[in-house]
Amino acid sequence: MATVDELFATMTNDEIDDIRDSMFIINPDSREISIPESERVFGVESDANAEKKYFTCPRIVGNSVDLSVCFIRINYRNANGDVDSYLVQDVTVDGDNVVFSWELSRKVTMYEGVIDFVVCAGYAGRDARRASA
Repeated sequence: MATVDELFATMTNDEIDDIRDSMFIINPDSREISIPESERVFGVESDANAEKKYFTCPRIVGNSVDLSVCFIRINYRNANGDVDSYLVQDVTVDGDNVVFSWELSRKVTMYEGVIDFVVCAGYAGRDARRASA
């Protein structure tokens, strides 16, 4: 797993500042997601993979759940009411936090209007297989 520092090493200082200023912050206690005003518009109708949304939250949450070893999925409902999910591919550790992104597919932005989403995390293994059987 690449670290945030390794990823940022390939970027300019302006690009790094833009990402840090636009991060969605997940509160570890309430699980509420703070969305910066600059990120409230997700993109242009029917964009395909043109936007990424960045999230950060403490690495350890709840009953000692380590998000750096979890599968993180973003479940969403687009403006037409169509439901889908995105499996996060880039969870990285930044000190005591994890950082990850959501690349918005065409299905997310296909229609003009409100997009609802939740961030879910879980471990793979015996319990996950049993729950999906």
